[in-house]
Amino acid sequence: MKPAAPLNILIVDDEEIVRQTITAIMDHLGHKTVCVNDGFAGKAALKGRSYDAAFLDLRMPGLDGMSLLKWAMQEPLDLPVIIMTGHGTKDSRAEAMQYGAFDFLYKPFSLVEIKQLIEKIQHMTIQSGVKKENGEGLIKKALECGASLAGIASVEALAASRSYTGGELIKCEVKGKSLLVLALAQDKNWREFDWWDNRPGGTPGNRRLVEIMNQVVTWLGEEENIRSRILPYNIEKGGVFLKGAAILAGLGTIGKNNLLVTPGFGPRVRLRAILVDRELAQTGPAEKNLCESCDMPCRRACPQKAFRSRFFDRKRCSIQMRVDRLEKETTAKGRSAPVKFCRACELACPLGL
Repeated sequence: MKPAAPLNILIVDDEEIVRQTITAIMDHLGHKTVCVNDGFAGKAALKGRSYDAAFLDLRMPGLDGMSLLKWAMQEPLDLPVIIMTGHGTKDSRAEAMQYGAFDFLYKPFSLVEIKQLIEKIQHMTIQSGVKKENGEGLIKKALECGASLAGIASVEALAASRSYTGGELIKCEVKGKSLLVLALAQDKNWREFDWWDNRPGGTPGNRRLVEIMNQVVTWLGEEENIRSRILPYNIEKGGVFLKGAAILAGLGTIGKNNLLVTPGFGPRVRLRAILVDRELAQTGPAEKNLCESCDMPCRRACPQKAFRSRFFDRKRCSIQMRVDRLEKETTAKGRSAPVKFCRACELACPLGL
């Protein structure tokens, strides 16, 4: 087998001993390095030429490693970024992975750790041409099949994100490489989009999403020879946190109504995900706060005052859902009728109108 080509690696750390140590290890492994001592110099170096990988210190004066990572992902620069720290926490690691870090390296590190990292990077570099092409083609196919939005999220990044490391600390049980996250927007004339009925799939909007996903999975298998499967909607049945996955895929951000808010459709979208057996480049997360200047009509619209404090009160939202079910039972009078769950906070959002 032909040996992998030497890598060009950028090292950004304010400690000279760290720069010297990594340079010595890379020299031993046959790779070239460029060293700078702060984040601003690192940013200039990344603008000036291309690298195969970048090692960034988490804590530096001025522009720190996390800020430089976020900038690199927004550009976007097509290179793996490794965050290094001697003071890292589980939260800082989760944040770095959520923003697209390739790995998180704790100081002091060993020759073996660096060698294993470099081997992973070399393997990814060999696959990168196919990876990027397949990711872009997959998103395009999803949109052609009828999705309103589509993006790629890393399973590893999702498992390390706040969706799983905060709150209830639910473990991510999904084993795989990448997620294709799909969003379907509600057409203003499609009133039944989110009405919950007794048919398979629950709602017309979700059934349409299943149709789209079936087309994409078939195309992946027959045309691209890539294994994939549709994930269940519910986490308890093997699904994932769809809002967290959509954020990592760059589809939108969490709004003041505690829902995913997208630039073009506001919160009026429904989400599903396909697990893809291929390492694909993550397409997010998006950094822009879409609700920054909003006076929050969504919070005022809630009939149960679920936003009366600074935080979303899930129990109050659940009360309204029980009210909606009861209303259906009262008005249906034995007939088969859908449950029209409250969407006041969604419909009050001015985005996408």
